[in-house]
Amino acid sequence: MKKLSVPEGHDGAYRVERFTISKQEADWAALRARIGSSERSVAPSAGTYTRLLRESTCLMSDTPAELRDHAGFVRCAAGRVLLIGLGIGLTLQACLDRAEVSSVTVLEIAPEVIRLVVPHYLAQAAPGRFTVIQGDANTYTPPRGSRWKSVWLDIWDGICGDNLQEIQRLRRKFRRYADYVDSWAYSEHLRSGR
Repeated sequence: MKKLSVPEGHDGAYRVERFTISKQEADWAALRARIGSSERSVAPSAGTYTRLLRESTCLMSDTPAELRDHAGFVRCAAGRVLLIGLGIGLTLQACLDRAEVSSVTVLEIAPEVIRLVVPHYLAQAAPGRFTVIQGDANTYTPPRGSRWKSVWLDIWDGICGDNLQEIQRLRRKFRRYADYVDSWAYSEHLRSGR
């Protein structure tokens, strides 16, 4: 998995932007992570990255911590893949880079995110290699006969026990259509829900 080159831009409440983390900021964040009680280290590394924001909330970035969050799913992704939640296309790009992935379908609720991010990938991907559906994972019903090898759920802004019921319901729902279903930070959501 790699850092992304999605162009900066904004559409409504959403924006894609570059940001830089200095070595000093990274060192302080690493110290806070070691002192904190969280089992999940998200201390950033120094460098320039890309992020998607909705107003002031960061929805996704291509920092090393975020890359690690998605790497396990990407290693398992093969055949036809369904991604629920587009973000800045981190998982989309990683799946498109895998020869084992024949096609990717992305379900994204926010038309603004689609307008900001999808043109970048359409310009790079082979024709027909991926499709985007604008819709809500909670109400979307796959067409009759739909089947994916791998499904990835990533529609939550942060890790919170309040998300757990929805995560588990969506995992059950999409398991009917896939051989393998996983979701962003599932074990951390489980811990926070206890």
